[in-house]
Amino acid sequence: MKKNIIKIISLVACTVPVTVMGQSNESITFSPQYKEGKYLYSEGNYAAAMIPLKDCLRLYPASTFTPEVEYMIACSAYELKDKNSTAILRNYLERNPDSPYAYRVYALIASNYFFEEKYDEALALYNSSNLEKLADTERADMLYRMAIAYMKTGNSKEAAIWFATLKETSSKYEADCTYYISYIRYTQQRYDEALEGFLSLRNNLKYKELAPYYTAEIYLLQKQYASAQEIALNYLSSYPTSRYSEEMQRILGETYYQTGDYHRAIQAFEKYTGSVSAPRRDALYMLGLSYFHTNVYSKAASTLGEVTTADDALTQNAYLHMGFAYLQLADKNKARMAFEQAARSNADLKTKEQAAYNYALTIHETSFSGFGESVTAFENFLNQFPQSAYAEKVSEYLIDVYMSTRSYEAALKSIERISAPGERIMEAKQRILFQLGTQALPILSTMRLRLTSTGLFKLDSITRKQKRRLCIGKAKLITARNVTRVHRTISVVSLT
Repeated sequence: MKKNIIKIISLVACTVPVTVMGQSNESITFSPQYKEGKYLYSEGNYAAAMIPLKDCLRLYPASTFTPEVEYMIACSAYELKDKNSTAILRNYLERNPDSPYAYRVYALIASNYFFEEKYDEALALYNSSNLEKLADTERADMLYRMAIAYMKTGNSKEAAIWFATLKETSSKYEADCTYYISYIRYTQQRYDEALEGFLSLRNNLKYKELAPYYTAEIYLLQKQYASAQEIALNYLSSYPTSRYSEEMQRILGETYYQTGDYHRAIQAFEKYTGSVSAPRRDALYMLGLSYFHTNVYSKAASTLGEVTTADDALTQNAYLHMGFAYLQLADKNKARMAFEQAARSNADLKTKEQAAYNYALTIHETSFSGFGESVTAFENFLNQFPQSAYAEKVSEYLIDVYMSTRSYEAALKSIERISAPGERIMEAKQRILFQLGTQALPILSTMRLRLTSTGLFKLDSITRKQKRRLCIGKAKLITARNVTRVHRTISVVSLT
C-alpha cells in the first residue's frame, strides 16, 4: 500500500510542471493582450501595439511565444524610429540567436545605419542578411537603400547593378532607378544613355524639376546649344523659384556665350552669380570674357581675377585676357603682371606663347632702361619659341634696341645667348660686327702692324684697354669686305 502511494505522489510531481507550462502557453495565445497586440502590429499600428505587447511580456515572461512578442516589440521600436531601436534589435538577436526572423532583424539594423548615413556599416549588414526571404515590398525597400549606399560610398558600378536589378523586379522604384542609372551614366560620360533616361522622366512628378537640368547640361556638352537654350528658357518660365533655377540661368548664359550673344550672356550670368554664394569658375570666366567682348574692360579684369584660384588652363587664359583688358584701360603695368602670370603657366603652350610675347612687348614699352629687361624678355621668348609666328616681330624689336642704343658689345652678347637666331638676327650681327670694326679703326691707326707670312697684319703690341675696346675675348675677324666701306682694306687678327 505504501509503495502504491509513493508511486502516485511521484507521478503527480512529474506531471505538475507539464500541466502548468501547458496552461501558460495556452493562456498567452488566448490572452487579450497577446491577441490585441498582434492584431495592432499586423495592422501597422505600432504605437498602439506596444502597450498590450509589453503587458503580455510582463505577464508571460517565459512562454514559448515570448520570442515572438519580443520580436514584435523590437520591430515596432524600429517602425516608430525609436532612438534606441538599434540596441533593442541587437538585444533581441542576442537573446534569440536562432530566431527565424534574424534575417529581417539584420536588415532593419542595416536600415537604421543607412538613415544615420553610416553607409559602410549598412552595406555590411545588408550583404549579410538574406534579403530574398523578405516580402516583395520590403525587399524592394532594402535593395533601394543598398543601391543608394553603394552610390554614397563611391561604388557607382555596384550601385548601377542593383538599381538595374530593382528596376526589373519592382515597379515601386522604377522612376527612381531610372533617374539614378541615368545620373551614373552621366558621371561616366555615357551621355547618350543618360540623356535617354532623363528625357523619359520629364513628365514624372518627382523628377520633372530635376531631370531637365541634366538634360540641358548634356545638350551643352554635346554642343547642342539651341536645345539646351530651349530647355532652360522653358524651365525658368515654368519653375522660376525652383532650387535649380540658378543653374538654369548659368546654362542659359553659356548658350548665349557660345553663340556669341554676349549681352544676353551677361544678363543670365549676372542673375546666376548674384543668386549663388560660390559661382562656378567656368561661369565667371565666360562672364568675364563677355564683358571683354562688349568693351566693359574694368568688369572684365575684375571678374576674370576671381577665376584665378587654381593652377590650370582656365586661370592661364583668365590672366591672358586680364592683360588684354588692362591694355585697353591703358594700365600697362597691370597688363605686364597679368601676362607674366599667364606666361609662367604650362597648362597650354599656345596660351603661354601668346602671353610671353605680350609680356615681352609690355616690358619693352614700360622699361626705363634702354638695354635691360626688354632685351632679356625678347631673348627668352626666342629661346622658348624659336618657331613662333611672333619670332620675326620679336627679332625686329631686338634689332631696333641693338641699333638704337649703340650698345654693340652688349648686343653681340645678347645674340650669343639666343640658341637659334633667325636670319634677321644674323644680319643684325654682321651690322654690329661692322660697327665694332669701325670703332676699332682709330685705335689701329695708333698701333704698329707688320705683315705676316700669311699676308695678314699682326699687332705688335696692344694694351688691355685697347683689347677691351676691340672686344677681344675670342678671336674675331673683321673682314675686308666690311672694312673697305669705311677705310682701306685691312685684315686684323687679334691676339688672345
